[in-house]
Amino acid sequence: MEVSDDHRSWRKRLLAFYPIWDVRDEVVPDDSSQSPQEHVARDAALARERIRAAGPDERPPALFRLWSNTRCLVVTQREERLPSFAAAARASAERGWPVVARDSGGTTVPHTPGTLLLTLLLPRLRAEDPPVQEPRADTVFTLLCDPVIEAMARLGVSATYGAVPRSFCDGRFNLVAHNRKIAGTAQRWRGGLPRYPVRDGFVMAHLALYVDTDMHAATRAVNSFLADTGSSEAFDSGQMISLREAMRRSGAGDPSSDVLRIFQERLVEVLRATRI
Repeated sequence: MEVSDDHRSWRKRLLAFYPIWDVRDEVVPDDSSQSPQEHVARDAALARERIRAAGPDERPPALFRLWSNTRCLVVTQREERLPSFAAAARASAERGWPVVARDSGGTTVPHTPGTLLLTLLLPRLRAEDPPVQEPRADTVFTLLCDPVIEAMARLGVSATYGAVPRSFCDGRFNLVAHNRKIAGTAQRWRGGLPRYPVRDGFVMAHLALYVDTDMHAATRAVNSFLADTGSSEAFDSGQMISLREAMRRSGAGDPSSDVLRIFQERLVEVLRATRI
């Protein structure tokens, strides 16, 4: 399946700001050697390592990190401040969905062993004379999403970005396939406002692609947690779709195959390809 030139041009857009990028494949399905919080916290640790390792006035390369997590709900710092958060988190853990916090925007999202997670880290150096050349927030989202759209096309699934009302953590840069949300995104800027880095920092953009996830169970876990916090929000699992289901609807792929591994390989191929 062909992908549009707009989606394929992400390399040229990234090169305008970061001539070099690295790809780190850390996907280990259901890896319990680290806690869910340790998996989540690794992004910020990697960003700080890259900044420390850079020479004077040397912008470190961008980094795409592919990773996975055990089953959990990942919340924002804003949600951690809700009055009933602690009790709601305990109840969620008792249902088999421990709650951890992430350092980016959005709202509660589920992670499962069948979720492929992609982080784009863009290191930032303190500017002596701002403004400096940096991508806008919307551009960062396209740099995160377009490689995934390209990799999905290689598996016969057409996707684009857009809002999907009544899906959890909804936003303009969801990935959408068959009119349903298949992935969600969020980002966070550290070091100052865009184009005005007053100290060393980084842009951290997250994408969670539901490759082989029971979307009914995942949505139910989010709804139960939010209800326990006193929130009136509730989401519709019918607005969600997994990559496995999207492939079935597109008539692509073997339904008995290891979809997570196959997509992981395709995405790494896309990210490491140098053609523009």
